Amino acid sequence: MLAFILRRLLLLLPPTFGIALIVFGLYHIAPGAPALVAMGSAADGQGTGSDTESKLDEFRRKNGLDRSFVVQFLDYVGPFYLGPDGHPWFTSPRTERTVEDTDVPVADGEEPRTVREGRPVPIELPFGTTDDERNALDRLVGALGTPGIEDGVRAEARAELIAFAAASGAAKSKTLARIFQALFENRISGPDEVPVIDRLAGVLTEITGETPTLDAALDARDGRRHLVKRWFAWYYTDGGADRTRNTGDARWGGVLVGDLGRELENKTPVAEELGKRLKVTVPLAAAAVFLTYLLALPLGIFSVRRQGTVADGALTLGLFVLYSVPTFWAGLMLILIFVKTGLDWLPVIGLFV
Repeated sequence: MLAFILRRLLLLLPPTFGIALIVFGLYHIAPGAPALVAMGSAADGQGTGSDTESKLDEFRRKNGLDRSFVVQFLDYVGPFYLGPDGHPWFTSPRTERTVEDTDVPVADGEEPRTVREGRPVPIELPFGTTDDERNALDRLVGALGTPGIEDGVRAEARAELIAFAAASGAAKSKTLARIFQALFENRISGPDEVPVIDRLAGVLTEITGETPTLDAALDARDGRRHLVKRWFAWYYTDGGADRTRNTGDARWGGVLVGDLGRELENKTPVAEELGKRLKVTVPLAAAAVFLTYLLALPLGIFSVRRQGTVADGALTLGLFVLYSVPTFWAGLMLILIFVKTGLDWLPVIGLFV
């Protein structure tokens, strides 16, 4: 008997896994985007503006929607959580690498050309960055971006930043992440950001040896805006946007460990919301099953004992008619008959979620 039960349970695994995969895939190809729903955007999913795009990118990265379909499905199934705070056996990407080829404005008589530009997004320091390293990088990068700093102090901060990046591969990744964070924060909203971007770009050139060029046909503001995008394109393709090992703070997750995630709107756990509804659904279902057997068994015995009689035929016909009635319509009719007419035979008992 035990072997039979185990064999049946094992046979359940392939179809269960297949159904879960199909349902997960259908949700992926369905119209709409979870990021837009969470942000309260229009149902047609057309967000506009650089700030909106940045928020959408941030949401996708935070919730793992920038990863491949297979990784998202395995993260959903579990038992390992594959996010940045997940199991240390796995790694996570630093950011979504959105890169595209862009036509470059050229002066009269020049040949048209295209360059690679990346979408600037918020950059976080790599996992494992200590508070001392974070404070040091904030101080050094801040000296390059704060107005009124003496040139000598800026030169000293620049030298320290380059030396810190040269210490090790991990230090270089942390330095690049902090500089690109500053590039994102100073991505041209006025003329004051032009010298800041020039100083940050100069440090990047010292560290990486790369020199994205400015376009002579653009003014200072537009030129630096495109310069920032070109640096981000380098960062996504050849720079420090590498995968890093997860922290291990939240190792387990997914359906196999009972973690169903959180709702997009109110951020409450899905399992908690299901529990509230099951408190109402389970008693109602149990009552329905009890009433079903309470009526079905006597009627079945009656039909068997009088098989082929007029009473048996009438009972069978009546049951088929009742079986064909849509449940939602029958429910409305019962409400109208027993509640709205004042009979009060089936009073509302106050169940709610």
